[in-house]
Amino acid sequence: MDFFPWLLPSFIASSICIFLSIRIWRQRRLPATKATYWILLTVFIWAFCQFSIILINDFFWIVILAKIQYIGIVFAPVAWFTLTMIMLNKSHLVTPKFIIALSILPVITLLLVITNEFNFLVWSEVMHKPESIIPIKVFHGSWFTVHTIYSYFLVATTALMACFSFIKSRDNLFNVKIVFFAPLLVVVTNVIYLQDWLDIQNIDLTPLGFSFALLLFSWALFKKNLMQVVPIARSLLFEKIEDAIVVLDQNYRIVDINSSALSLFNMKTSGILGTLFADSINDNAFLDLVLKNSCSEVIKNNRHLQVIRTNIKIDTQGTTGFLLVFRDISELKKTQYSLVAAQLELEEANKNLEQLANTDVLTGLNNRRYFFEHFLAELERCKRHSSKFCFMILDLDHFKDINDTHGHLSGDEVLKRIADLIENTARNVDISGRIGGEEFAILLTETDISGAQLFAERLCLLVKESHTKTEIPVTVSIGLTQNIADDNVEIMFDRADKALYQSKENGRDKFTVG
Repeated sequence: MDFFPWLLPSFIASSICIFLSIRIWRQRRLPATKATYWILLTVFIWAFCQFSIILINDFFWIVILAKIQYIGIVFAPVAWFTLTMIMLNKSHLVTPKFIIALSILPVITLLLVITNEFNFLVWSEVMHKPESIIPIKVFHGSWFTVHTIYSYFLVATTALMACFSFIKSRDNLFNVKIVFFAPLLVVVTNVIYLQDWLDIQNIDLTPLGFSFALLLFSWALFKKNLMQVVPIARSLLFEKIEDAIVVLDQNYRIVDINSSALSLFNMKTSGILGTLFADSINDNAFLDLVLKNSCSEVIKNNRHLQVIRTNIKIDTQGTTGFLLVFRDISELKKTQYSLVAAQLELEEANKNLEQLANTDVLTGLNNRRYFFEHFLAELERCKRHSSKFCFMILDLDHFKDINDTHGHLSGDEVLKRIADLIENTARNVDISGRIGGEEFAILLTETDISGAQLFAERLCLLVKESHTKTEIPVTVSIGLTQNIADDNVEIMFDRADKALYQSKENGRDKFTVG
């Protein structure tokens, strides 16, 4: 049997892939070239495996090559979709995550092919036909239908997207023909193979269809400069955009500028192209600031501007120009300043509210709730560090008589003076509070019972002496206690409270240790 004519489709497809790979090598840094290389590789694997299958007689290796062939079969549509997205100026969408998402189903298909002997989902039956040009005949399973629908969906979607985009461009006729008829070649050749419309000895013409489609694409991309045709009209993307856009060459001369930029910098339309940007705005320092950073904020003509600078690069020649985008964020800044001011006011209000919630209004000391929060925290801290502190309760002697004799206003003044005495006598690390009508409490941190006794004795004396020259004599009774290992707040409070009443029973104006 003469194999040569049947080798031609695979040979031509492989040769086209090699030719295009060499031809576009100089543009290898362009995103479109990288995507083109990806699809060229998949089509080459597809075609080369089919070429090898025709020449090999060993059925074991034929099956292996048929499985390897699926690397190209499953990934060619994904690569095609990626290339078309880049052609449509949507390369920002072609992220690694996007490609991984597109490749999930092809990877599943490839794994099912590799393990087909155990699942028969891609090939329901595999037959050895040594008398045929392609000595293997496969009957496709249910999963192959899923793969086919997905592949057609990708190819058809790119064709529709391309047509929709390029119809809106100024020079659309040539572009529409390319992006529509190129995938049509792929679909037609694949349908011929799947439906067995021609007597071609089970030869898959799809790689050949892909290779000719890639010839058209490569011609359009790198000869007809399709990559530089913006699919949407320039007036919609450039002229009508609110951001001010200026394109400069390597000498900082204006290559292009939109109407928003003309308005922002108060420039005249006529004769502006080719002039130095710094001369046009009469501000060299402004240009230096803009070009120094890729993203910055500047003030120009009483406007707050966000500036984004992008270096324009072509092939391997390096930076050949700059794209400057100026976004007016004056209103945003005003809003931000207002929000900051409101935030500061809110923080101050919250601080005042917190102080009100934690402070006794009359004396300015901690209120009962806040004091006992400190009490619990100090007790837990001392348990962790095995340290000592003392707790004392002060109660004004005969305070009811003071209110009844001199009035409640005088009683309030007495409470304020006692609070001031406590604050002035205690250390900064000590914690004091008003816990009842005429009851005060103090936490003496890092203090043992002997130190607390000296403090209590001094406090009793100061209270008494501070009121000797007033018409209202005032004394206090104190109960104090020191923490021990298994104490809690209630136990310590109870000991100090009992010690306080012991001081009352023993004649007042004294302290008792509980």
